[in-house]
Formats: sequence, structure tokens, C-alpha cells
Amino acid sequence: ALIAFSQCKKSNNGSTNPPPPPGPVIIKDSAIVQGLNFPWELLWGPDNFIWMTERGGKISRVNPSTGAVSLLHTITEVVSNGEGGLLGMVLHPNFSTTPHVFVAYNYNSGGYKEKIVRFTYSGTALTGPVTIIENIAASSIHNGCRLVITPDLKLYCTTGDASNTSLPQNTS
Repeated sequence: ALIAFSQCKKSNNGSTNPPPPPGPVIIKDSAIVQGLNFPWELLWGPDNFIWMTERGGKISRVNPSTGAVSLLHTITEVVSNGEGGLLGMVLHPNFSTTPHVFVAYNYNSGGYKEKIVRFTYSGTALTGPVTIIENIAASSIHNGCRLVITPDLKLYCTTGDASNTSLPQNTS
């Protein structure tokens, strides 16, 4: 369970110890979708749907109330090799006015590589792919790959070492 504590305050006895945690928390879970093929990224969208990637190349929205899956796009260029495939995804922070969806995935181009591509959400599909960066080192293991956009609208991507232990220290 995730428990949030408020700011520590001094107790009556002068201690700064946090208050004891609350009693037991009841967590209820239920499967809303089954039969997925290696779901990787799950995001809670501003539309109150779950946005999801599957490593084979599918990007979908899931209605959390009904479990209905709406396929938005299948990236046919994706190559799912070992731990690789369609991995990270992030929605633009101002999605209602800038409906961009950024994804990172592995593909073949003179070897196994990774790229970041931006799509535009039309309301029912993802269209207009624009490659942001390509030819990132990849491997069948250690591709990493999470995306985040900071408040100043910079896009960051984590990558693994792509089976090359000299890469994590390479700042370029």
C-alpha cells in the first residue's frame, strides 16, 4: 500500500518522529483486460482512460470501467526481440491542446536500434508519425526505455546499456 504522510511536526513530548501508520488498508483488485501480449507502458490519460503499449507494436486505450480496448495504432516497424519492442510512451502535458503521443521502440536498420517517434491523436487513432531521434543503441536485453516530459517541455528518454557495459557512462 502507498501511504502518504504529512509534514513531520513535533509531538507533545518534543519528538519529531512521524505518526504511526494508519490501520490495515483494504485493496481490491480485478482484471479488466485479459489476453494482452506483453503490455509495457501504462498511463492514466487526461481522458480517464488507460493508455497502453504492447511490445509487439500496439498502442491502445482501455476503458477502465468496461475493459473495452480501442486500438489506436499498430507500428509495423517494431521488432520485438527478447526484452525489446514497443516500450515507453508519454502524452504531451498539454494534451487537450497539443494531442501528441511520444513512443520509443526497437526496429531493424543495419542492426537492432531504438527510436523515439511522435504521433498526433485524432480522437480515434494516432496519425502523422514524426521521428524525433533514431539509431539509439539497442539489444535483446537492457533497452530500458521510459519517457517523461518535464514542466519546461523537455522530453527525456531512459535507455539501458544495450548489453554494452561502457554505454551507461557515455554522456553523449
